Amino acid sequence: MTVTGTIVREDLGPGEFLLVTSDGHRYALRGGDDALRSPGLTVKVEGQLVEAMGIGMTGNPTLEVARYTPA
Repeated sequence: MTVTGTIVREDLGPGEFLLVTSDGHRYALRGGDDALRSPGLTVKVEGQLVEAMGIGMTGNPTLEVARYTPA
C-alpha cells in the first residue's frame, strides 16, 4: 500500500512516530531510517500493514516501511 501523510511524534510512553493522513488516519511506523523520523515532514510511504504493537502502544495500525519519498 502507498500512503501520503505527515510525520508526528506521539509522546505517550517512550514515544512513537506516526504517519497522519489528510483524512485523519494514523499509522504507527516500523522501519525506515532516522531521516523519516522528522516531525512535520510530509512523505509518501510504501509498505504493508502488519499486526504488531509498537513501543508506544498507541493502538494504531502499524505500517512497515519498505521505502518512502518526500511528498
